[in-house]
Amino acid sequence: MRKATQARIINAYFSLAENKKDQAHTITIAQIAEEAHLTRQIILRDYYQNTSQLLDDVHSQIDDEILERLKEHAPQPGISPIELFAVVGLPVIYHWHHQLRVIYTTTVDPTWHLFIEQRYKYWIAPYLSQAAIRLGVKEEFLLKVIVECTMGVISAWVTESFPEPVDSFRKTFTLIMSQSMNSLIDQEYSLVNYH
Repeated sequence: MRKATQARIINAYFSLAENKKDQAHTITIAQIAEEAHLTRQIILRDYYQNTSQLLDDVHSQIDDEILERLKEHAPQPGISPIELFAVVGLPVIYHWHHQLRVIYTTTVDPTWHLFIEQRYKYWIAPYLSQAAIRLGVKEEFLLKVIVECTMGVISAWVTESFPEPVDSFRKTFTLIMSQSMNSLIDQEYSLVNYH
């Protein structure tokens, strides 16, 4: 019962946010209660004191499962973090694609971007011990680039009207993530012999 009511509250919040777009960050507990057909007091007493708590809960629900699964796999030569994320992370993301579309296309969650960056740079760091040196860039910069690029691909996927099912998108994700930016551009416009 509690989980069902909690889901109603979260769904009401994201439904309101989807309609409010640029004003999504102004949604109140009272508005959520009305949308969820609950009283404000029930939400405040039993679930969330404010929308920040609600968003923290959504962050945890989306992200904790992914990170727990990823942590089960220590970095090993021959196992790409891209493939690992495609197998472990994409199904969870697809499950939450409606909420993520709202997060990426409205002002409902101004902390999402930083939250993801902070969480995933620690997971990806062990895979980059030599890459930053080889490229001559700071490791912190490289971590940020990888997380931002991954978020960009995921955002492009979940913000489509009808996101591609996870089983077929896994191949697209792996293909795009395994390319350099230069290889994604038509050859006649790409950088040639740049070192």
